[in-house]
Amino acid sequence: MPFTKSLTTRLTLRLMGSYAADLDLSDATDALDKTITQVLANGNADNQANRLYHDQQVINNTDYTWDLVTVTDAFGDVLGWNTLVGLLIVNTNTVATEYCEIILHDEADVLIANAVELISIAGTLTDEVVRHKINPLGFFMAWAPVDGYVIDGTHKEVVVSTTGSADSVTVDLIAIGSV
Repeated sequence: MPFTKSLTTRLTLRLMGSYAADLDLSDATDALDKTITQVLANGNADNQANRLYHDQQVINNTDYTWDLVTVTDAFGDVLGWNTLVGLLIVNTNTVATEYCEIILHDEADVLIANAVELISIAGTLTDEVVRHKINPLGFFMAWAPVDGYVIDGTHKEVVVSTTGSADSVTVDLIAIGSV
């Protein structure tokens, strides 16, 4: 008998900093403490999600195509989602030359065939490749709790490339979405 699954998601992002200068008679500081917290309930409407995928991949000087339509969850079920709410890709390597890139646009002036549309391009970018480089210990995150990103037969892939990187790169892949 199938079992019922539910997902409760909490995103907390906090950036803190203290910028200081020693002046002649006093010290000046500029303190920053910014916290963003969003909670998604179980479901498939705005501010909701009901599917979770996470994995770690070692990518060896190649392109890795992450097909979000065919991935399975921790229970072995195909996720079958149609909306991507959150995407997190983390480069866990620590060596400066071991980077990865998300390829968002190819040389043919189109988004990568079957790509999830994480960017919108106005005009043309003839013969240009749009990539987001993720340096060691860096990450790329896309978060859209209202409307999300469409996942369907045309928009279903995220391409992570390590071509040009000095060695293999270990990446954490996390996606949250809904059916």
